[in-house]
Amino acid sequence: MTENAEQIELLTRKRTTLRSSVTKLINKIEAELKKTDVTEENDIELYIETLNDKFESLKLTYSNLEMILSLKDIDKELESAEEYREKIVTCRFKAIKYIRNLNQSKNMREPPNPPTHSIHKSDMNHQTLNVKLPKITIPKFSGIINEWLTFWNSYETSIHNNKFLDDVIKFNYLKAHLSGTALETIEGFSISSENYAKAVTLLEQRFGRKETLVNTHM
Repeated sequence: MTENAEQIELLTRKRTTLRSSVTKLINKIEAELKKTDVTEENDIELYIETLNDKFESLKLTYSNLEMILSLKDIDKELESAEEYREKIVTCRFKAIKYIRNLNQSKNMREPPNPPTHSIHKSDMNHQTLNVKLPKITIPKFSGIINEWLTFWNSYETSIHNNKFLDDVIKFNYLKAHLSGTALETIEGFSISSENYAKAVTLLEQRFGRKETLVNTHM
């Protein structure tokens, strides 16, 4: 067996193992989402993080295979890779939506506290700093355009539109959930309320333009 053939066999075995692991993980997540009773989000969040790690390993394996496979075999690998990518993205989207709805349901069950006296600005600042946020899972965005909407929908709901957070805290959350070219895009901005709005605008202009998203999915 040639060295190239041995490498192909090794990568193929690794790909098969990762596929099996991904399938089992997706089945676990879907089972959790079908439960009729209220489910704590901790297990699902862990499953999502594990699924993300498996996805990255699977993408790397596919990439390595494509570099050494013959042309006639590459089409099959690309078709298989796209099939698993769609499964993972769909499952991840459903899980994130489930957690978001679960958090919203918990917040609705908590009775509001009507104000009994006027609140000074210093009191509001204290409330902002001490508010206890629900556990959330926001996928990291690395600059891959077709993953922008999934990231932004989750981030916008959980952080961007959260009235209890000031823009400095939001900016810290934003940078913590970016990597790669996405993080490099706003790396030059220092953390401030003014720069947060500029950073969001810059990200939307680069990754969230409609024409860019349409071209990516064509």
